[in-house]
Amino acid sequence: MNNIENIREMEEAMNAHRAEMQKINKFFSVIYLLCMVPNLIIVILGLAIIVVMVVTLGTVGYVITPTMALKWFASIGAVILFGMSNSKYKKCTYWSVAILLFMSLLVVIDGMIPVMYPIQAALQYLCLKKYDRVDYLKAQQGYPDFNPVLFVSAVADTNRRLDDNEVKALLSQNRENRQAIRIEDVPDEMPGLEVPDENEYLTEREIADRKMNDIFKE
Repeated sequence: MNNIENIREMEEAMNAHRAEMQKINKFFSVIYLLCMVPNLIIVILGLAIIVVMVVTLGTVGYVITPTMALKWFASIGAVILFGMSNSKYKKCTYWSVAILLFMSLLVVIDGMIPVMYPIQAALQYLCLKKYDRVDYLKAQQGYPDFNPVLFVSAVADTNRRLDDNEVKALLSQNRENRQAIRIEDVPDEMPGLEVPDENEYLTEREIADRKMNDIFKE
């Protein structure tokens, strides 16, 4: 009965953790899209302007200021950081906030009032507030799927087929165990072992050559 109750408690806990994990994933995904799409558009537009200027040999009357160039490069970095933040890398979420504040500063330098970047920075900050729960869930059994059936099967089924990573781990462990055998643990004299006569494995021609060499030496 205790085992059945423990399994039921584990299933209930995993179901609750899975529901919470799904909500967090949706939250991160929505913020990722809200931050990524506008900056990706800026990257594409900037790339299109560069292509036009190259094709027309700079005859197009469009001036790219240093702050505009910095904003474009920062947008490229921001898109990458948003993707890493969506994968729940906390440092990348911090950097996402920092780069959005940097781009807000560039807008201010251009003499405009930043709107989009501060809002996106606030959204990324909301992601930072979720990391306490993310870290908690990472420490729970069954992360990240929290599927009781798969978890119990993986733990209880000792006859299951090993995947490639498990096979490599076992091979590595066996290799380390073999290397750990100290040479001094082997006794100096091994009973029952005889040193074979090297002449036993020589051909008649090799034996004759050795005899001739011995004669010349004498």
